[in-house]
Order: sequence, then C-alpha cells, then structure tokens
Amino acid sequence: NTTGEKVKLSQFVHPDRYTLVDFWASWCGPCHREIPFLKRLEKKFAGKNIVFVGISCDTDKEAWLKSMQNEGLDGIQLYTGDDLVFAKAYMVSNLPRFILVDPEGNIVEAYMTAPSNPETEERLQKLFLI
Repeated sequence: NTTGEKVKLSQFVHPDRYTLVDFWASWCGPCHREIPFLKRLEKKFAGKNIVFVGISCDTDKEAWLKSMQNEGLDGIQLYTGDDLVFAKAYMVSNLPRFILVDPEGNIVEAYMTAPSNPETEERLQKLFLI
C-alpha cells in the first residue's frame, strides 16, 4: 500500500460487501480516462456494500505516487511493483482491467465493463437495488 505495508486481496473481501478491483498504471492513457468515471461510481455507491480497490501495475513507485496525487486518488490504492504474481494469477494482460468480486471472494465478473460504460453502473445498481 502507500505506506509500504504488504496486503492481501482477502483483507478487502468481506461477507457484507462486494469488491471492485481496478488494475491500472500511471503510464496507461485509457486508465487515466476511466478515473473520473470511477470516482463518480465511488461517490454514487458510497455507503453501499462495495469497496473499490485500485491496484497499480507500475514498476516505478514514484510514478505511481505522483499519478495518484495528480489524479486525486484516495481510498484503497495498492502497488504491485516488480511482483506480478497477482496480475498473472488474474490473467491481467491489458489495462485498465476491472474485476468484480462477491462477498464470499468469488469472481462475479472477471472482465467487468469499464466505469465509463453505462452497463457498469446498471450492473452495480442491480446488486444494490438502488
């Protein structure tokens, strides 16, 4: 995480909430284009049983930190660095990549639509009946 502490995705999986994982990188143009839409979703679903987790696939920690600051990213932001085991386990080959995980830790959508796609909000609304 931003303080250098190693974490596991299982720390964010909880019996009462979904997890939307966003794989991104500071050098990824499409990732940056999705950030305003992602922030809008985070705001819309604040207080609902969902947590948003950003995972940077950057190898340059300073670029990641600078990008987070420039974009005004907060919340749960993680950094893989040179450890690509997690990204390989989830077969992340293109960025951005969004994965929806249910409260039991099962992948609901391995290739969730991007936040800019209206289907994403519709899908989340169905989960929370809002």
